[in-house]
Amino acid sequence: MKKILLIIWREYITRVRSKGFILSTIAAPLVFLVLIVFALWSASYVGGDHWQLVVVDELGVVDSTVKTEKFTMQPTTEPLDTLKRKVQRKLIDGVLYLPMLDTPNVRQYTAFLYADKDPDLALSIELEMRIKNWIKEYKIQTLGLNRQVVSLLNTNVEIDPEPVTEGKKDKSSVATTIASLLSMALGYIIFIVIFMYGSMIMMSVSEEKINRIVEILISTVKPFQLMMGKIIGVGAVGLTQLLIWIVTIPIILFGAMLVLPYFGIQLGSGEAATFVSTEMYEGGPAMDNDTIQLILQELMGLNWWLILPVFLFYFLAGYFLYGTLFAALGSAVGQEHQENNAFSFIIGLPVILSLYLAMAVVREPHGSLAVWSSIFPLSAPVIMPGRIIFEPPLWQVLLSMVLTALGIVFFTWVSARIYRVAILMYGKKASLKELWRWLRTP
Repeated sequence: MKKILLIIWREYITRVRSKGFILSTIAAPLVFLVLIVFALWSASYVGGDHWQLVVVDELGVVDSTVKTEKFTMQPTTEPLDTLKRKVQRKLIDGVLYLPMLDTPNVRQYTAFLYADKDPDLALSIELEMRIKNWIKEYKIQTLGLNRQVVSLLNTNVEIDPEPVTEGKKDKSSVATTIASLLSMALGYIIFIVIFMYGSMIMMSVSEEKINRIVEILISTVKPFQLMMGKIIGVGAVGLTQLLIWIVTIPIILFGAMLVLPYFGIQLGSGEAATFVSTEMYEGGPAMDNDTIQLILQELMGLNWWLILPVFLFYFLAGYFLYGTLFAALGSAVGQEHQENNAFSFIIGLPVILSLYLAMAVVREPHGSLAVWSSIFPLSAPVIMPGRIIFEPPLWQVLLSMVLTALGIVFFTWVSARIYRVAILMYGKKASLKELWRWLRTP
């Protein structure tokens, strides 16, 4: 045990003191902040060309100049052919032609934009939504409908979950959205951790084997002690980094929320809403302060006393389960990078598939696919932390933890048997047949 602790301490201190660890620990929260600021800025940014348009309006619904951040549109009575020649001479950017409706009963309407340059997506969506509203106005006038009565047909609908069993928490209308986003975030974090630190173990073992440092180490410690010490040491580095990020990222986010308004960026403002949202053009509700307050209240109301321990368990379990496999892989392969990539892809394939399964879990968290994928040891570390947000039955959580723990024991045994032989093997390619022979070696 003392030798394992010495190896753990060596791996931990060596990596924590390295410039790479210090830079990545500091850089990750800053990169996270930059991504959020960039996302908010890009969502509120209105770029591209400002289009000068004229509209040939046979419907009679455009009676004045329309000016937005994307275009300026003026109605005209000039012939369409004359306007097309103006487009060719670049006097105007385009002509919007609104043909007459044969009958107000039509459900499909086509407007024509004559231009030599292609409209961007934002312009196309805004024009489509405005034309949709103009057609609506035309039908109201043509059919002689009462505008106030028609306005009563528009109703905003939201689903507010209400518990039936006494004592269960009453959730708000945004609970499902928050749970889905948080579920995917937790799954992505563990996915990244498995690949990042698993690859770190594989490269470390491989380098020590290639440089023959392992021959010196094996003379004083057993292969199993060396493997476990390396895995636990690198895992401790990852856990240290995670704890630092858990403390620093919320502080940075809170500071950003205080500072960003001074630079004209408002979290959840109408300008930061996605430009593909139809509500932007139809006057629907944007995310206001009340909505933000509701989101924060819902986040604070989650059962973090269960979520955090479960996440920490699967964070460590996923790392150890795949870390042992990456350690065995690092001992088995040599300097052939293509061979290394092929085997690492095979080991990482269950994690990649689990990430895709996590999307199905978000859509149907209590379906059979979600249940069994959160119990199966190779996919549980990615699936169950995200599924715990949706409060699965306790027996499923406990069964998943037990099977995952047994999976760690099994794969540690498999990896140790490969590691003890492969770490001192030189000049042999690690084929599947060769790995099976090493596994059976007494």
